[in-house]
Amino acid sequence: MPFSRKCESEADYIGLLLMAQACYNPEEAIKMWKRMSKAEKVAPPQFLSTHPNHEARIKKINEWMPEALQKRAESDCLHQFEGFRKRLKRKYKERLKGKYKGRLKGKYKERLKGRFKGNLKENIKKDLKEDLKKDLKENLREELHENKPQILHPF
Repeated sequence: MPFSRKCESEADYIGLLLMAQACYNPEEAIKMWKRMSKAEKVAPPQFLSTHPNHEARIKKINEWMPEALQKRAESDCLHQFEGFRKRLKRKYKERLKGKYKGRLKGKYKERLKGRFKGNLKENIKKDLKEDLKKDLKENLREELHENKPQILHPF
């Protein structure tokens, strides 16, 4: 195997383990390479390519999958996610129940003035859900930045 293909294979391995440690489902990597394979109708012969072909990548990822799933289990992803979800839910629960009715600010206050059509409560819930998603993404980025996984693999 040429050096560049070996490096690509190593990058696939490290990426698979990193995504597992970051609480992503490593099985999605196989689905992604299958989509890539379908999208690329014509590929050069393997011996001319600097990258492994998609089928070879899928085969190697399947070989590495037990280790990736083990890494994901060791990362305690489900427990971390549940705790994070509970904290965010608690943070927004009061607003969703209408505790701030009459004291809304910003875009919520605009809705009270009647500038937007539709059910006020549903519009507020929709906006709060959008805020929740945004906070979730920001908090996940912070978590991943603070807890960078370390992986070493001898090739």
